[in-house]
Amino acid sequence: MSSKAARYVAEIETFPPSLPINQPPALSHTPRTGDGVKTPLYLLGWLVPRNHLWSLKFNGREWHYDAPDFMDTVIEPLFKSRFPKAKDVPTGLSFGSFEYAICLAFNKPERTWLDEQQAEIVQFVKETLQLPNEPKWYRTPLVENMLPDFHAVWPTAYQLKYTKGESDQRRSASNLSALSRLYLLSTYPARSVYTKKCNLARLCFESMLECPAFGTPRYLDQ
Repeated sequence: MSSKAARYVAEIETFPPSLPINQPPALSHTPRTGDGVKTPLYLLGWLVPRNHLWSLKFNGREWHYDAPDFMDTVIEPLFKSRFPKAKDVPTGLSFGSFEYAICLAFNKPERTWLDEQQAEIVQFVKETLQLPNEPKWYRTPLVENMLPDFHAVWPTAYQLKYTKGESDQRRSASNLSALSRLYLLSTYPARSVYTKKCNLARLCFESMLECPAFGTPRYLDQ
């Protein structure tokens, strides 16, 4: 590990790996008072077992989709019906084969979309997806800092069952394993229908590219 990378790791680890929802971090890249160290990227949300989401029934069927498609196809219409004036929607990220992140916001200026109805939105997501725990702010590297709570809340995460064959899994460029392609897409003026997903990919890539010491995340190497 280079001295620059080691210094970055040491600096980022001075920030809490997670924070309660009512103690949000400063915006990403905000210099910290005292030492000027920039605030890392945080995600507000949950890490959820894929099989748990795949076992839920909506419109009488299971939906075996990757996290982004699951949220876009299944949850977004329900959310927009309940919150028609909301400026954004909860999104999904796939971390590996069995861990899905349900994302409400990053510590970016756009997080203010939650301000007016945060409690109601959190409750809606919890009830709709049958989540037993409250969301937290998780620092990058995201999956590593989310896993302790994931295992505590879902001790049998990898044994959860769903009905195999009931619903085909939809494959699309929105899967986190395709982050590299999405990052490239998001850097060009001609945006595709995946603009929102490209922005999520760009945010995650920004946090990883800043620190080469983290190496290639395991969920990008599948």
